[in-house]
Amino acid sequence: MKKIYFMLFMLTGVTMMAQTIYSENMGTPSATTPIATNVFQNAAPIVYSGTADIRATTVSSGYTGASGGGNVFFTNTAGRDFLIEGINTSAFNTSTLQLSFGQYKSTTGANNELTIEVSTDGTTYTPLTYSRPTGAGTANWALVTITTGIPSTTNLRIRFTQTTTTAQFRLDDVRVFSFDPTCTVVPGTPTTACDATTFAIDTYTATIPFSGGGGGAYTVTSTVGTVGGDNPGSIADGNITVTGIPEGTGATVTLVRNNCSYTVTITAPDCKPVSGLPLYDSMDYPVGSSLGATQFWANANTGDDVLAIADNLTYAGLTSNGNAAGLNGAGKELHKRFTATTVTESALYASFIMKVTDFAATTDPSETAFAIITDGSATNFRGRIFIKRTGTTYQLGLTSGTSTTNYTT
Repeated sequence: MKKIYFMLFMLTGVTMMAQTIYSENMGTPSATTPIATNVFQNAAPIVYSGTADIRATTVSSGYTGASGGGNVFFTNTAGRDFLIEGINTSAFNTSTLQLSFGQYKSTTGANNELTIEVSTDGTTYTPLTYSRPTGAGTANWALVTITTGIPSTTNLRIRFTQTTTTAQFRLDDVRVFSFDPTCTVVPGTPTTACDATTFAIDTYTATIPFSGGGGGAYTVTSTVGTVGGDNPGSIADGNITVTGIPEGTGATVTLVRNNCSYTVTITAPDCKPVSGLPLYDSMDYPVGSSLGATQFWANANTGDDVLAIADNLTYAGLTSNGNAAGLNGAGKELHKRFTATTVTESALYASFIMKVTDFAATTDPSETAFAIITDGSATNFRGRIFIKRTGTTYQLGLTSGTSTTNYTT
């Protein structure tokens, strides 16, 4: 459920891998499906054909990246085939191109009776040499990688053909990618720091540590902000910095050198100030606007937004103004930080006006917390207000724990 409470955390991410040119997981058929009518992961210009079929049984598993959906089934009939056309590898050097796929074989005696060939013109096909990983066993899935023989061309064709009447084969997760062993840079997890924390839109600085550099200059770019710091091409270990990124705006940083390419994702922090005490918020935000997008509240997680609604609440003896915040089921939770207090100071009080407009979908006696005070840690609760349905009305409960029996009308 959406909640309004007080906490702070930050998410950042990094993606580093060989550069994928093409990948196919064979879709998710509900039953045996001809290749011609199967809904594949890729559409034009990629074209699929052949006399094998797509199955939803014995799904791929046991190797990194196994999609576990549909797979190409080659029964023990010699000549059954599966052809992929339209893969463009022309931007890459043949020496860096590799092909990988998940393969299932049904019997111990089977070896490489499923032949794999490549072609640049659709007429002349060249067989590739491959083997299953040592110790992969039989009647199971294994990831096969072919590191040589993949041509650089605008229309790469890959053909898989059954050549035996004894063993059955399955195929899944076909991937063509570029891998250069000289690409040794390892980007670390990025960190972010606010340049200021005001009620205006501030900027922040992102720092990306790296290791394994020194193999030649990289071109480092960012979708926003100014790139600085160390270049992975000149030193082994260092830090790339991106400065001047607007608060609330994420960034994508790329490192490129010949066949080496890395992408680092920066998730923006909230550079929102700590509110002083006494704290008052009339929720006087434009109707329909997201409170988490303001400088006064921050989103604590993902989901649909908490929006301002035109429903100024009233209570006897209180003069209220502004609008209100609408909490309706699951979604983002909001937090507002305020000046730290200690046990040696006077007591801390919090109050708000609330109105329940509809709990028809709530199951009696299901309960949930909707307002929380913490000491800065997301799970260190100092006070939580719970609500639950009781017949045709509702009750509120107060606790510092994860549930409560302290309910009252």
